[in-house]
Amino acid sequence: MNMLKLILIFLSGVAVGGFLGVVFMCCFISAGQADKKETE
Repeated sequence: MNMLKLILIFLSGVAVGGFLGVVFMCCFISAGQADKKETE
């Protein structure tokens, strides 16, 4: 039973981490594009 809980916690952590990573990358890319537009 403890193993199942650990696996669920691990999967939820990976899902949240991946989601935050995607959001962070999107924000970083959009910010980079905005900087490029300003420099031009």
